[in-house]
Amino acid sequence: MAAGKGGAVSTLVYQRGTEVVSQVVSSKPGYKKSAGGHYLTDPEGALIPVRVATKTAKALRGTISVGGHSFDTIERMDGYVALPGGQTYECAMELSPTHTGRRQIRPKHSKRNNKGKLAAILIHSGSLPNHFEGCIGVGVRSVEGLDESGKTMTKLLTLCGGFKVGRKVFLDVRGEMPGK
Repeated sequence: MAAGKGGAVSTLVYQRGTEVVSQVVSSKPGYKKSAGGHYLTDPEGALIPVRVATKTAKALRGTISVGGHSFDTIERMDGYVALPGGQTYECAMELSPTHTGRRQIRPKHSKRNNKGKLAAILIHSGSLPNHFEGCIGVGVRSVEGLDESGKTMTKLLTLCGGFKVGRKVFLDVRGEMPGK
């Protein structure tokens, strides 16, 4: 239901999926190995150089729906804080205090990060798993994560009655983060 129509408040339904997307964040030079662990060589006997991943970022795919529309999502894994499923959270729209001009949705919760502070779990734009630290990104599914995230976030906010700092929405989280 769209906000502003008779004072109704929108509910976003966030459904976690099961597919994981991985992003290589850093790599180093290395050499290609066979399944048996032997280094592979070219026809002249030279080792085949490759880039070997040293750090990856992983995100769980899902969907978020409102007003009859569904959007693709990714949510950072790798041990970051996540909202428990099976609950509905009151949220508020806001401008990011750290990313100039970014419009986002902040759920009210009591989850703490690894520093003991209230975790900044948000819904915002971003394309790759390492763009999130426990947050949920919206966009159009791509091999690497999401495309058109900024446009998708604008559409999501429009379906919730338009962006307005402090506008209330609800987030119904379905499914659990694996490993939690």
